[in-house]
Amino acid sequence: CLLRALLWAFVQRKPATAATPRPWPPWVVRLLSLGLEFFWPTIRATINNSVNVLVLPIANAAIARMENRAIDKLTKLELDIGSEAPTLTSVAVTPSLTGYDFVDVDVGVLYHGYRVRLDMEANLGGDELPDVEGQVSRFGVEGALRLKFGPLTTGLPCASLLRYGFLRKPTLTINSEFGVHEAVTALPVGISLGAIDRFIQRLLDDVIAARLCWPARATVDLATLFLGPDRALDVLPEES
Repeated sequence: CLLRALLWAFVQRKPATAATPRPWPPWVVRLLSLGLEFFWPTIRATINNSVNVLVLPIANAAIARMENRAIDKLTKLELDIGSEAPTLTSVAVTPSLTGYDFVDVDVGVLYHGYRVRLDMEANLGGDELPDVEGQVSRFGVEGALRLKFGPLTTGLPCASLLRYGFLRKPTLTINSEFGVHEAVTALPVGISLGAIDRFIQRLLDDVIAARLCWPARATVDLATLFLGPDRALDVLPEES
């Protein structure tokens, strides 16, 4: 495909280095932001489905490792990331040190997150029933995201996998509010809603730092997403 040919001509033929790549011109970044807005409904659905299936056990594993925790575990976690697409602030493309068949794209991301809705219920211990419920009404993110595409292919979508993670811990802006669950009359002595609110914000910050900051990253199977399960890789390549 044309995109694959352009990647070979302008990116892959260059030697891979650890140097900071030169960013693309602002007008190109703006065009890419418009493209992101166009594809955002599909990306939004993919993110929502992934979070709602995968993140609850990850969050509870993180809670179990934390000291001075205000809750015992989350019993519900449902996300709608919202209709507002992130804004790209910078884009740089470079050959990947992973290998010739990979390309790294470093992207500056600004996501205000005013339309995010994250519903949660939490258990404070003693039984399996939820004790408190809450909602995150804003989840803003600002940081530098690395997208690693590869192995590259000749046909669309031009890469079998996408691995992504923040180059550094991003800046988060979180607005949340918690209340006592309808089945509970009062909280245990020594626990306040304010402490739970602060704990949840620290939990979200810790999960992103531990699971989405390089070398930790998430993986999207592009071949399956765009072409169906018949085009999935039989064996995933080593992640690096």
